[in-house]
Amino acid sequence: MSPSFSYSNKQTQRNPGWILRTWGIGILVGAVSLGALGLSISCGGSSVASPPPPATTGLVSGTVTNYVSGRGISGATVTDGTTTVTAFADGTYSMYVTPSNRKQISVTASNFAGTQKIITVNVGAANRADAALLPSTLSEIPDLTTGAIVTVPSSPAQVVLPPNALVSPGGGAPRFPVVASLTPVDPTSSPELMPGDYSTNTGEQIQSFGALEVTFRDSTGAKLNLASGQSAEIRIPLASAYWEGTPPATMPAYYFDEVAGRWINQGTLTLGGAGLDQYYEGTVAHFSYWNADQASTTVKITGTAVRRNGTTPVPNATVKCVGVDYIGSYTATADANGVFTLYAAANATSTITAVAVNSGGLPLASPTPDITITTTTTDIAIPAVSSNNNQAGKIIVDGYLNLTGTIRDFSPSAPYNFAPYAAAFTTSLTINGAFTADTNWTKGTGWTISGGAAHCAAHGTAVSDLKQNQACTNKVSYTVTYTVANCTAGTVTVILGGTSGTPRNSNGTFVETIVCGAGTDPRLVIRADIAFRGDIKNVSVVDPHPPVFFTNVSAPFPEYTGHPILGAYDGPWWNPDFEAEVHSAPGIVNVNLGTDNKPVYSGLAYGSSAVHSPASFNAWWNDFPSPHGTNDLTPYQGLLTIQLSEKTPLTNPPTYTYDKLQMFPNDGKYQGNYIYNNGGTRGTGAACSDGPDTTSPRNFHYTYEIHTTFTYKVGQVFIFSGDDDVWVFINKKLVMDLGGIHGSQSRTLTLNATATDTSGALLNLVDGLTYQFDFFYCERHTTQAHMQIETSITFPNTVPN
Repeated sequence: MSPSFSYSNKQTQRNPGWILRTWGIGILVGAVSLGALGLSISCGGSSVASPPPPATTGLVSGTVTNYVSGRGISGATVTDGTTTVTAFADGTYSMYVTPSNRKQISVTASNFAGTQKIITVNVGAANRADAALLPSTLSEIPDLTTGAIVTVPSSPAQVVLPPNALVSPGGGAPRFPVVASLTPVDPTSSPELMPGDYSTNTGEQIQSFGALEVTFRDSTGAKLNLASGQSAEIRIPLASAYWEGTPPATMPAYYFDEVAGRWINQGTLTLGGAGLDQYYEGTVAHFSYWNADQASTTVKITGTAVRRNGTTPVPNATVKCVGVDYIGSYTATADANGVFTLYAAANATSTITAVAVNSGGLPLASPTPDITITTTTTDIAIPAVSSNNNQAGKIIVDGYLNLTGTIRDFSPSAPYNFAPYAAAFTTSLTINGAFTADTNWTKGTGWTISGGAAHCAAHGTAVSDLKQNQACTNKVSYTVTYTVANCTAGTVTVILGGTSGTPRNSNGTFVETIVCGAGTDPRLVIRADIAFRGDIKNVSVVDPHPPVFFTNVSAPFPEYTGHPILGAYDGPWWNPDFEAEVHSAPGIVNVNLGTDNKPVYSGLAYGSSAVHSPASFNAWWNDFPSPHGTNDLTPYQGLLTIQLSEKTPLTNPPTYTYDKLQMFPNDGKYQGNYIYNNGGTRGTGAACSDGPDTTSPRNFHYTYEIHTTFTYKVGQVFIFSGDDDVWVFINKKLVMDLGGIHGSQSRTLTLNATATDTSGALLNLVDGLTYQFDFFYCERHTTQAHMQIETSITFPNTVPN
């Protein structure tokens, strides 16, 4: 898997103004996450050329995406001039091509500006060429008898055509209407939006100040151009990197030669406009990509791509140099020994990253942290950088796989907003709290009840209590509401189980939360001090928590007082299956994955499963609204990506590992850390018995699910070690069952002709076919949380729930 690259078009949007009827979306503002080099949330397929490649070719794979939306472009055309393929629905493609030190891969799609990627293709090696295309703004021209002005909404981009200036490829008149396609390119945020590699036909590197792609087609689809002797005026918007400062008054004009894959100087452009509407304007004799550029002196940067051990080379690694204080980029492919050569602007600052691909063209190595290099005019080697451990002349490339899934927090504060947990108690526990009769209250000296109130007169003692017993539970918080009226002196205080609320010495209706103490005689007390004179009305004590859910009254259930940890604190704001009885429990789920791609609870009894009901189990894997009401502003779920690192020394196929002795990805997130442990104190955090850190607050209770696919190869291995529940499904069949609350346990799954599911039925996997892979993990008990994965399966994508 590869990292996600984000691109941001920083061109500011302005009020639209154009002359001809336009459609399309032009250039939009926004940061877009590209799945081309990262995890895709699409289930679209990818292509692999067939029949098997000859020994004299190299593989080129990639994804063609819409730069604005980040989505794959179905039907995009990719060609090296000899071999041509069409991208699948998700924008992916693969093709075998003749090796070349400078292979030109042209990419086009309807209603998009095309581009050309320059890569090195080695014999028998896999190569990556991803392309992000900009949507075009299309304008219809009914005729050209008086010429035309073509513009782009919210942009100074413009083309002015003289009368009857366009001709077909054969020199004849075009068939109208003609469609103009204009695409301004601001390479500030993504220099790779420009076609080519910023090199000229004279061997120089150029620095872009903005570009414009111009295409005209007649009603037959024929591509048009300017007739001999004709010219047109173009305006290229100034790249946003130069909106501040003083751009050069004139700039060389370069056009892109698609045959040579080079930029060619032809003419001069003049700066015009003001502020965000600045542009370079000039006259051109033909249409293609036009670029406002200035040539730069370049220096050569050499290096070797290696693994973290510093010695193992990374053949065919893609190494990229991108300008920091200038707009330009250069991409090189390392040879079989990991050696590469880059070119960068002299007397400037650039960043260098490297990434590798596997034999199928899939990105598998993480990009190095940017190495920043400030050049002079002398060729140099990659310098040593201590921050990412690369040695002089070398750049570290780590192999990895990313797996992304949904994580849900089930810490004690996580409420449930689905039946039968949805309704909170709203009924007051107080009997005759409205004082409609002189009953149910024990009255101390000076207290009387009449007319819908309890009246306190002079009582001559230190304090005087109005009280009654209620079903309040120790260490559970309650919402207490009451009204003080006709207060002329002193204070009155509400007490629950010995825990005092706030003393009141004024009239008003008061609402407060009181955690019931251990006192039992009585549970509710309204205490007047010696000076209090006044009335109490409308007393209400409400348990605001959801009611306890009993699916089977004969089954154990962690009620407030019965739970070994949570019973002493607020609840039940937890799923009853968490912090339940400790034991291994194979057989909790059915062998067949559910139609919703979730595990199906088998009905195994609580004593064997530590699961209370289908409802409590299904809650592990299903969304419910978040936040949960006006007083809960904290989400309880999100996405989590775990990164599996490639093992060294390298294996064939590669092996990837993930090992977290303390697997607490939710610490400090979502509903908050798990703040109780056996004998612990609120706020001190639960202890973790594994690893050196045994005292930090932890968020123990969560579930994690991953949904992806893989291409089966005989001999692939998936090994898991950890706790608690883990289930793995392949092709919707259960193949690994580590259910229950337990210490770290291990299972090894080897995929071959004899591989079976947990029932013993053969999986009947076919080499080369793609299958569904679903992984479910649940951490539901203190005081350990461990996850270790080792696998030789290369997962191409993950689909978060």
